[in-house]
Amino acid sequence: MKLDFKNDLFLRQVAIKTGIILVVVVISFIAISFLGKNIKEKALNISGLQAQTQNLSTMGETFSKLMKDYQTVEPYLTSVQVLLPSQNEIINFSKDISDLAQTFNIELGFAFEKNEVKKISEGISAVGFSMSLKGDFSKAVEFIIALKDSRYFVDLTAFDFTGGSSDNIAKGVKTISAVVRGRVFIRNN
Repeated sequence: MKLDFKNDLFLRQVAIKTGIILVVVVISFIAISFLGKNIKEKALNISGLQAQTQNLSTMGETFSKLMKDYQTVEPYLTSVQVLLPSQNEIINFSKDISDLAQTFNIELGFAFEKNEVKKISEGISAVGFSMSLKGDFSKAVEFIIALKDSRYFVDLTAFDFTGGSSDNIAKGVKTISAVVRGRVFIRNN
């Protein structure tokens, strides 16, 4: 038996339907492979967006913590900024020391050293000074302690104490004289 596609209607319909099915399968395969690549690209994009979202979330939490810390510290920022006086503000140092000496009934002579401001580190310098003290020994000690506890950061480098005469000591007078050298720290402008 010989197949005659021209005359046999059934075979022609089978061939046409098979061809249509084959074309649909090929088109479906192409569409699925194209969509598969597109789905993979979209999945990678989604993964990247998830990573970015996680990073942004972490940064948001960190920023939130920093803001909370900043709000806690903010009232103290002004104090920290004025912790060290500037070069212009150091002029008040001699007046403040003089006022402090008066509260302890100490005679005070004060002078800044003639040398320039010496840079200590980035943002910090120091100005040398010397002062002469005269008064009761215990009051002089209290004055020095108060000076160290003042708003100024001072480094006292040399003390030269001289006591009163033996007659005064015998009478109970405990007056001393002292020359004190040191430096006061300032912030660079």
